[in-house]
Amino acid sequence: MSDVEEVTGSQAMSKHKLVDTITDPELAWVAPEPRGIASTITAQDPRLFTIVEEAGSENWEVRTPAEGERVCSSYTGCSFTMYEMAFKELGFRLPFNDLEAGIFGRLRVAPSQLHPNSLAFIRAYQILCRYLEVEATVALFFYIFQIQRQKVGDRQGWISLKHQSSKIFRMFVESARGFKERYYVVKPVTEFAFDSLHMERPVFLEDGSPQLDEEGEQVVEWVLRFPLSWSSEHFVLRTDEYLTPVEDLTPAEMAGFEKLKAYVDGFKPCKVVTSLGEVALDKHGRPRIEPRFVNTRLLLSCKTVSAEDTLLGRMADLASELLRIAAEHKGEKSKKKARKSKPNVLVAEQAASGSVSQSSPVGSSAGTPGCRVKRQREEPMKTIVDLSEGDGGFVLPACLSNKDFFNNNPPQVPVSERDYVLGVSAAARQNQLTQDIAAVIRLAETALVLNEGGPSREVEKLAARNAKLEGKIVLMEGELIDLRGKQENYGQLLEDVRESRDELELAKKRLEEVETRGAEEKKNLEAVIVDLQSKLAPAADEAIETSRLVSRADLVREIKRQGGLMLASMVHGWKNAIAQLRVVNAEHGLITDGIHKLKRVENGQIVIPEEYKKMALEEEKLDEEAVDDEGEEDEEAEEEAVGEDQAPEDNPEGHDEST
Repeated sequence: MSDVEEVTGSQAMSKHKLVDTITDPELAWVAPEPRGIASTITAQDPRLFTIVEEAGSENWEVRTPAEGERVCSSYTGCSFTMYEMAFKELGFRLPFNDLEAGIFGRLRVAPSQLHPNSLAFIRAYQILCRYLEVEATVALFFYIFQIQRQKVGDRQGWISLKHQSSKIFRMFVESARGFKERYYVVKPVTEFAFDSLHMERPVFLEDGSPQLDEEGEQVVEWVLRFPLSWSSEHFVLRTDEYLTPVEDLTPAEMAGFEKLKAYVDGFKPCKVVTSLGEVALDKHGRPRIEPRFVNTRLLLSCKTVSAEDTLLGRMADLASELLRIAAEHKGEKSKKKARKSKPNVLVAEQAASGSVSQSSPVGSSAGTPGCRVKRQREEPMKTIVDLSEGDGGFVLPACLSNKDFFNNNPPQVPVSERDYVLGVSAAARQNQLTQDIAAVIRLAETALVLNEGGPSREVEKLAARNAKLEGKIVLMEGELIDLRGKQENYGQLLEDVRESRDELELAKKRLEEVETRGAEEKKNLEAVIVDLQSKLAPAADEAIETSRLVSRADLVREIKRQGGLMLASMVHGWKNAIAQLRVVNAEHGLITDGIHKLKRVENGQIVIPEEYKKMALEEEKLDEEAVDDEGEEDEEAEEEAVGEDQAPEDNPEGHDEST
């Protein structure tokens, strides 16, 4: 089944209003259409499709071109133009993957410089390679496809791709209309998106050797992976210089190509029938059978990977493509040609015969031999016999569908025929009439016999009805595939909703448990606080200084202070007792040597306990190092301090007055 290739050359006339606003001399090579077609997309357009990346990402920004900007214009900030249908119908998503960027880079073109039919080939190639587990490489792609340029005069338009020798994909022609005026500007807004448009490229010297840095490492530069605006660099090379010769393919790529070709060769051929359901014949009288290829449009309409796999798995014997009704547009073309050329022939015959039909709009000048007959502009020439309805033979006038044909067009005999009739003998005319009468009788008999065959007419009706039903089946199968894809999407969404609902219920239960535990913990903490507050409540006879002890550190400091006071009081009491004993026993010469405040009497002897020995040695060492005068002053000060802290109010000196 042959595809309609893209129209190229100067005959590609635009139906759009062209307003050339390009003033950049660097774009003087661009054809009129890209220079003059403004984008019709507006922010309020209800059909606007701006999904250019996967859901959940916000790396790209879409805006409509400003006034005067065109698809071939240059834009700042690494922005570039892209056709809406590339994202809406072909399924492209940003950032471009390595294969897509590699194809643009090899061709040295911006993405919008490629015709959308070619962009469709890129997407279909990737999907089919994934399904057949073939590595999709740039080299293999340019072994399958070749380049076709659209040249208008000395300027260049869109660049297209078409198959070389082995055809695999059908052209995406049905939806590639009206794309030229629906484009917008895409801009990267994150570092990730910006980096996806660039790559590291090694730098080489003029002699071709790699340029090295001070540490001997290869110097690289940060460059664009492909042009973002329309570039004339593509046209520096011939189209065949971009292709991959067979000797440059790796064994894996050649095996992948054979796998793709074998897949398409396994398709059942398409049988062509007429609108009445009869088998269409070719020019040799044989049934028309056409090869089939991957339906690019149908493949790119799949919304999920599973839908793609299902379609490709059924593509070999897809019922909607096994039968095709013979196209009528070819007849339409020949009909137009006949309407332009045949009436002149009829008029020329009439001029030669010297008679002009009453229904002919041609004036009296038609009778002049050798003169060019002009058709009057005010009245179009009527078609008497539509010669396009035949296949090159004699065409009878339509007398059944037009009952008044001969009333409006009285039969006339050409001059050549009249001269022939008058020029033959009466016997010859009689013989000819006999043969003609016999032919008319045979024709009448044949008509009567065939008219009796009523069932054959019913068969024809059924065949026509069957052809219409086949057409409906084709449409319904396409809709069925689409509905199956939607069903899979719905099932996946339903499963996601169920999982989300279960997670929500679990989260609610956990929240309730947390709230319950929180209430219990709050209640326990309140009880602890009440208990602590009751324990910290001051006693009735508690001194003010004690109430100031609000922390553990305050309590520890107070204990240490009280311990020091007790030690000082003990030392003072010891020394005071010794002093009083000396006074009382002054006459007897009281002996105090060998006694100490840390010693005690055990079994009639004065000994120092083991636990106090170390303390006694340290004290003796300090006493030896101390100056006698300073020691006496310290003792007096210490005695006075102890006396002030512990002496009763009526005995400020602190002495025992009981004796």
